[in-house]
Amino acid sequence: MKRHRLEEGGGLDTVAGRARLSQQQSCVTLTPLTFSSPLHEDASREVMLPLGVALPLVVWCWSQVVKGIQHQGPFFTPCTFPTPRHHPREYHSFCDGNTRLPYLCDLHQQIAHSYTKVIVDAYTKHNRWFMVNSSLTLAVVLVRQLAPPVTEEEVYSNRLEYGCLFDKEDDCVRIDHEKIGRFVRSSKVYARIYSSVLYDRFFDTDSAARNAHCLRPNVLILVATDGLINDARLYPLVHVHSGDPRLKDYFSNIQLETVTAILQGWPMHQVIADLLNQVGDTLADYHKTGGVRKKHFIPAWAIKIFAGCAALVAFALVIEWYVVRRKLAVKRSPSGAPGVPGAKSKTHLMF
Repeated sequence: MKRHRLEEGGGLDTVAGRARLSQQQSCVTLTPLTFSSPLHEDASREVMLPLGVALPLVVWCWSQVVKGIQHQGPFFTPCTFPTPRHHPREYHSFCDGNTRLPYLCDLHQQIAHSYTKVIVDAYTKHNRWFMVNSSLTLAVVLVRQLAPPVTEEEVYSNRLEYGCLFDKEDDCVRIDHEKIGRFVRSSKVYARIYSSVLYDRFFDTDSAARNAHCLRPNVLILVATDGLINDARLYPLVHVHSGDPRLKDYFSNIQLETVTAILQGWPMHQVIADLLNQVGDTLADYHKTGGVRKKHFIPAWAIKIFAGCAALVAFALVIEWYVVRRKLAVKRSPSGAPGVPGAKSKTHLMF
């Protein structure tokens, strides 16, 4: 599949778009569904096809058109995705459609006509964690699908679209031959590396910027609602990447909950709002604890109460055992009558 490529001059190659258009036009030309009858004197006379032949052709053409629409681009590789720091003109053309959401890149216009106030409210609620010195520390990339490479050779040979993978200096994401193989075959690895590269392209990650933002780590959120184009399951992909590796464990549950919300059919604006709320709450806890994850344990008072209850139960069982096993049976029968042993507690069956 041809992908859109960004040249340094800022142009877009629309070969894939023209190919889809020609495919849709070829289907449209079939819609008259007529043929010439050689049995008639006038061979040029057109006769309508039977319904049993016309209907399958219409269904097939419509399925091809829908398929083309479903996989419509643009598709960008991680190294060519437009960002404010790289290709700002293309970024504003593709992503900056809603001025109320400057931190959100809605590449395929999935929330262009949605109720975005809930997203604005969620961002405003946690604004102190998403901005430092008038600079955004949050970026949300929302796409319908991603287009991974078909083979490993494509990654090695296409320097324009994948060359930046080998320029990374991130100790957490080392690119080697094994990682490239998983990058091609595994959707989760592809999303993780894709978000890592986008993080470097969205934010200035040199040493000076890293020291300036050590108390406010940058966060990039990648959401692909229909996963990869070569995955028939259309399974959503969500990955939250941060410059601080200590946040990785915090974000793992958020990713799973967001995927579940998409699969359950939540409106996309509600999914993004809930995602911002969860990330904001996580960053708040992160800053309150100084980056140290909270340890959940049983409080001391609860342990003491449990120990006291256990001691009382043990004492009651000992007393019962003493009464049942050691005390002589009490005879309740009248004088001269054969002795009838007194009733015993069933607790002795436990011993």
